[in-house]
Amino acid sequence: MSLAVDVPGVGSLSLPWHVGLTTDDVIRFALTRVSQRWHGNKLLTSGLQQLGSNEVITQQTALSGVVLVNYSEISAEEACYIAHTAERGISLEQLQRLVRFISKMADRWFETYGANAGSRLTFGTFNLYHANHWIIKPATQGYHEQNGCSLVEVMALDPHAQKPRWFVSHAWIATRQIFRYRRPLRHDVFVFVTVSEEPVSEFLACLGQHARVRDLPGSTPYWVCAYANNQHRVEDDIQCNPRSTSFYKAMQMCEGVLLVLDSAGTPFERIWCCFEAIERREDDWSARRLLLDVGATDAQGQAHVLTDGLAGAETRMIGIVGLHRKSVRERPFPLVLLERGLSVKIQAARRWLEDVGRCSSCSFASSCLLAHSLALR
Repeated sequence: MSLAVDVPGVGSLSLPWHVGLTTDDVIRFALTRVSQRWHGNKLLTSGLQQLGSNEVITQQTALSGVVLVNYSEISAEEACYIAHTAERGISLEQLQRLVRFISKMADRWFETYGANAGSRLTFGTFNLYHANHWIIKPATQGYHEQNGCSLVEVMALDPHAQKPRWFVSHAWIATRQIFRYRRPLRHDVFVFVTVSEEPVSEFLACLGQHARVRDLPGSTPYWVCAYANNQHRVEDDIQCNPRSTSFYKAMQMCEGVLLVLDSAGTPFERIWCCFEAIERREDDWSARRLLLDVGATDAQGQAHVLTDGLAGAETRMIGIVGLHRKSVRERPFPLVLLERGLSVKIQAARRWLEDVGRCSSCSFASSCLLAHSLALR
């Protein structure tokens, strides 16, 4: 009996299966058959399963075959250490590398959550929940004295090049399910969270369009919570005062906020995103003005961006000409999403948390930060 090992980019390998064969045996065998050096984490998967280090390959698993995932494609040879979460921006070039990896691997992975659990994933529907389960956590496991690290730290070559210029505010919470977060010696926190339906490819399209409109180079770092947080220790960044969180600190380092909307305009309904928008508006009265741009994709998957003032080439045009160019550029933006934004009520954004019945004295925004973290689990 043979075990089939699918190695994306290499092909299918076969080795004899025997009782006691382990995942480490399979990986060692596969590495003798590939020409390039693998420096990142490696993972064997079989259907919904992620097989652990030195786990015994059962006969049933051998009949199904396994996939060997090579995270070297998105990892630097050595992980950086970036002490402050707020300084872990991810560049457009790094996001593009991540999305290329997703396009190669998505159909080898499966949905692990909800009614569609067990169904094969596709590139077009691959979201942040999928990315966290199949990429972020496996690729970052074991680094920094076994504490794990953020995806940004695995991908970065120079930690100083990752300091964010733009803060990305987006909600990937779609429907609601209750979670109870137990805190020793303190009140429990109850939050409603679940997973996103915003595809990573559409998110990247918005950031790419934003960079083009703003004339930003591909090396420009954007702060995105999922990639900046250490997903193995997300509780470390939970603070009762939202101004003490990495979210707030990262925003203060940036020149602007990019609000990325999904097809339902979800960020307008989520209190953390409202908090981010309020903080952005509060800065309007301070000495330092923070820009606010809005990005979304239309029904055809085309990304559009509304900018705070003129952007890029428009700033180099004669006044009225630049304004006309901006108007033409923004005309295709999905108006239905703007209507939601114009009618948003902060009290309505709070309501989803008030339904819980009891919660800690922690601020609403801090609880929503916890919701962001738990939703990726």
